[in-house]
Amino acid sequence: MNQLHIADGVTVSGIAPGYGMPSAHAQFMAFLGVACVLWARDRWHVAPIAKQFLAGVMAALWAVTIYSRLHLVYHTFAQVAVGSLVGAVLGAQYHAVTERFVVPYLFPWIMRLRLAKACMLKDTSLVRNVLKVEHDAYEAACSALRSKRERPSPVQQQTAC
Repeated sequence: MNQLHIADGVTVSGIAPGYGMPSAHAQFMAFLGVACVLWARDRWHVAPIAKQFLAGVMAALWAVTIYSRLHLVYHTFAQVAVGSLVGAVLGAQYHAVTERFVVPYLFPWIMRLRLAKACMLKDTSLVRNVLKVEHDAYEAACSALRSKRERPSPVQQQTAC
């Protein structure tokens, strides 16, 4: 959803044409904050304190954005409030659609395409800890290479795992 142009009688600081309703900046930050926090709640497998920290950072970024729009007189309180509400609702809807339809149905279909195979795409949406899985695979590959070699030269050691 892009900006609606609802005339509330206040133009954007008298500088730009239009009414600035709702605030696109507030809308984007609320969307991003809600989408990130919901993603972290459902998919980020870390300590709860890390999720709380992310939520705090997102709230602070949203608050700074709101403050700047009001302080610079680019928007009224109503404009940033409506923008924040619209963004938060759209962020929650985005998360719901992604989790209920895109991940279980669209991702598997995309992964079966020839183009996806040619590009070597990976669907890691079901992997709990991608970094650990990739690190373990790397270590296993390096161990296999080391066990096959007897004594590599110093040049080979620099280019090896």
